[in-house]
Amino acid sequence: MPVNMDELDDVLDESMEAAAGRTDLYLSMKIAEKTRLTPDEIRRLCPAPADMDRLDRLVAIVREEGDRRARARRFAEGAEDFGGIALELLRKVL
Repeated sequence: MPVNMDELDDVLDESMEAAAGRTDLYLSMKIAEKTRLTPDEIRRLCPAPADMDRLDRLVAIVREEGDRRARARRFAEGAEDFGGIALELLRKVL
């Protein structure tokens, strides 16, 4: 029986979209456990998985024990990468 490539492409596309949605939900729930944000708020704040990774790294710096200057230095080093997420969080708070 020949394989209908168009049909196979459609099935694969649907499967990948469903898997991506489940992954985004899982990531947002894991980040929500570390913050006061809900999974829905996190998904709105971080529409892409890369954004969720940035937020997770930012949360790790903020929640880390130790010297405030050292945390500020790590924040400054990563500011170009997760600065947009930090601004969105501040906008939400302010």
